[in-house]
Amino acid sequence: MELAKRYYLTAKKLESIAKALKEGDFAPDIRSIPPPPGQTPQQSGPEDQPPLLSQDTSQEEDQATPEACWVKSICTGPETPCEQLEIRACRPTDCPALPQAEDTYTYLIDLFLQQQQRCLSYCQQFSHMGNIEETTRFEELAETSVQHAEELRESQRRGYPVPKHHTEECIINTFKINPDLTGNELELIIVRGINLPAVTGASSAHVDTIVRFEFQFPSLEEAQKDQTRPVKDSVNPVFNEHFKLFVKKDHRAFKRVILSKGIKFEILHKEGLFKTDKVVGSGQLKLDSLDTQCEIRQLIEVMNRRKATGGHVEVQVRVREPLGGPQPHTVSQCWLVLDSLPIPWALPPKSRPQEDNTRKASGSRSSACLLL
Repeated sequence: MELAKRYYLTAKKLESIAKALKEGDFAPDIRSIPPPPGQTPQQSGPEDQPPLLSQDTSQEEDQATPEACWVKSICTGPETPCEQLEIRACRPTDCPALPQAEDTYTYLIDLFLQQQQRCLSYCQQFSHMGNIEETTRFEELAETSVQHAEELRESQRRGYPVPKHHTEECIINTFKINPDLTGNELELIIVRGINLPAVTGASSAHVDTIVRFEFQFPSLEEAQKDQTRPVKDSVNPVFNEHFKLFVKKDHRAFKRVILSKGIKFEILHKEGLFKTDKVVGSGQLKLDSLDTQCEIRQLIEVMNRRKATGGHVEVQVRVREPLGGPQPHTVSQCWLVLDSLPIPWALPPKSRPQEDNTRKASGSRSSACLLL
């Protein structure tokens, strides 16, 4: 029994050392590795003597080999927080359970892909503004993020340990702009209705709801009107319908509509094929905040004449840029950076201009001759 117990404790110690080697950069002392079963350990001085396995299991856990654990250091910016992940050596009792390497790789790859999407968005904004320098800069950052994501995928496929990484604060000076819209477009998005009123005597489970809007530009007679499709059997309909409206910033009537009238909405209940739709409520969205913002998202209160019905309509309005002119906007974000590439040979190095000229001059000579 004593021999079996000793073998069991030896196996547990070897398992702890192997796990630390696999998950982190821990380098164990060779002298601390137990001898194979049946072999007598070599006698050495007090300084070189390896630690003996304790017979007390609780003491064995306290003296276990340090394992790699995850530490999250929060890096907060004015908009969204981001988390920095790194590995350090610590005792199992000092940290939570270590996540699997597969989950860590997936997390890092997703962060790099998110960085790529942000770079492409900023690249599009600066391109529409005519800033070639910043456009080129974010194009290169997007390519770097994609390259790091591919390298992490290859490293994960080959079973390499997770590379060291950190985050850096990136401050971006940009302008609020929606580059997918032109200067003469206003996009209206009717998102959904919340607790919309029903016709008197009708059940809320048998209500077909329509939202109609009117934008009185360029004039009252030529007002732009449209409506959503009917949503059946719901007082909480989800529409998510987009409408493009024509605007002209320099027009005097447009400024008057923006400041005073806005967009009017009507909530209708669809009666039937040969019946007129009944208006059960109305609301109005003011657009004066578009002078300093390029996007508005608001809940419009539904009124029945001057009486509140308790219902709301969620709408969103977008223009290319604020009507008062481009507004500077500072964004602070945390940027993920790899300290060292897991596989340096994953991507071929870019050829230098001198090498290209040498290859052209060499004609049909082989690459081995070029090296000589």
